[in-house]
Amino acid sequence: MNIQTSAPSAFHLMGQRDYQQDSLYPDIADAQPQHHFFIVCDGVGGSEHGELASQTVTVRLAEILNEVDWEQEFTTDHFAEALAMTCSTLDKEAAGIDTATTLTLLCLHSEGCLMAHIGDSRIYQLRPGVGVIYRSEDHSLVHDMVKSGKITAQQAANHPDRNIITRCLQPMRGRAHDRATVHTTNDVRKGDVFLLCSDGVTDEVSDDTLAELLLSADSIDEKANRLAALCDDADDNATAIIIGVEAVSEAPETVCSHTMEVAAQGEAVQSTSVWARIKNFWESL
Repeated sequence: MNIQTSAPSAFHLMGQRDYQQDSLYPDIADAQPQHHFFIVCDGVGGSEHGELASQTVTVRLAEILNEVDWEQEFTTDHFAEALAMTCSTLDKEAAGIDTATTLTLLCLHSEGCLMAHIGDSRIYQLRPGVGVIYRSEDHSLVHDMVKSGKITAQQAANHPDRNIITRCLQPMRGRAHDRATVHTTNDVRKGDVFLLCSDGVTDEVSDDTLAELLLSADSIDEKANRLAALCDDADDNATAIIIGVEAVSEAPETVCSHTMEVAAQGEAVQSTSVWARIKNFWESL
């Protein structure tokens, strides 16, 4: 299949912070139609030099992915190899430094798309007439507490520990700590919108507001400007990339979506199909 996109639009705001720990690819000034991959990283606020990990991971992963043949399928194994190489670079360039980062990645390839994340930066896929069809689940303490029933989603929104994440990319920490949740799908249609963003955006804007804004009739640039205005006074850095799907050719007849946990060395830690997750959810009610 061939997924054709418009030129992405993005913003990269300081918020109320004194320094910028978010990083993104492609650079806002270099955004063009038909980019095949997009990255947003958010340096962990509890570390002294979050910007070092954020920039190192973004730059190295982009270097690796710029060598990929996107007319071929980009598999979870390919991602795991790229992640391992990126972690190796982070280990070398930031050894002994208190630094860490989240990661979100979207790749558009010949068989659909791959979305990967580590930490609480998010990826959304939205569809006109439907709304959010995929949203990454935060690797965070409060998300785990909500899933276990200890607190409600409403309590999580203002919980004092809401910024504590359970996974990140950190030098010399060990690969199990770096494992990513990877979602692959060939369910991509004309009109779909993808969003990658740091938690400076999602702390300010609800999913309902995001869906209403991103699925409006506005252009991609207008959507980015409206979203940036809502995040202008954010407590944290706020970074987002918005990608619109203009056309999809040779779309497969059968939809196939899959979510799995992938470690940097390529080992699949856990694999759960989307349909199995839905079945398990309803059986738990």
